[in-house]
Amino acid sequence: MRAPHEGDRLAATAAPPARTALPWSLLLVLAVALLLRLGFDAARSRPPVSDQADYDRIAWTLATHGTYQDDGRPTAFRLPGYVAFIGAIYRVVGRHPGAVYAVQAALDVGTALLLFVLLRRRSARAAWIGAVLWALLPAAIAYSGLLLSETLFAFLLVVLAAKLDRGESRSALDRFATGLLVGALILVKTPALFLLAALLLAAVAAGVGRRSIPLVAGALLVTAPWFARNVVVLGVPTLTTSIGS
Repeated sequence: MRAPHEGDRLAATAAPPARTALPWSLLLVLAVALLLRLGFDAARSRPPVSDQADYDRIAWTLATHGTYQDDGRPTAFRLPGYVAFIGAIYRVVGRHPGAVYAVQAALDVGTALLLFVLLRRRSARAAWIGAVLWALLPAAIAYSGLLLSETLFAFLLVVLAAKLDRGESRSALDRFATGLLVGALILVKTPALFLLAALLLAAVAAGVGRRSIPLVAGALLVTAPWFARNVVVLGVPTLTTSIGS
């Protein structure tokens, strides 16, 4: 058997230890974050109003009749991503916004966890700051208890950031999966279109524009059916009528 070479020993010594296990103190922070969100939801229980009422009505129609309508009329005033999210929950548990709040509370705690994992690659201090700030952020706590798309969008956005942070993938399938995720973000909030444009510009600037084709294909696969539906059903070539055609 070959004796260990000095270079091998030095390399083994220099290699940083794998950091896969989460510290118990982080789990405690996440548990507190979940309790804060669930407690806030329970303390301010009231029927959805304004924009929340729109999401509630359309999601319930989608869950019970399988149609995307508001008061019996086809609509594109609200994007379908968040409506489908609520509708899937309503389909299982009935028209209970509290169930949506509970799922959103869990997702928002997941956002704090992902921030910790994402930032830990650079700095343990930054990871703790990011996770704790999000866990205790009043706005994050409040939005998790509302029928609004911010909590879902933030979670998906951090998932995308964590995916991109792994570095450039040589796999077209992986870039296609990234496109699917970007497409989902667009159907939750239209400003994600600017994110897609930024990714394309970055690829062109780096001289690898062709590699963005699977990314665009994935985003189109998710968004094109909704766009086509609006053309056919509403006669309007748009993603949403809430910001104009």
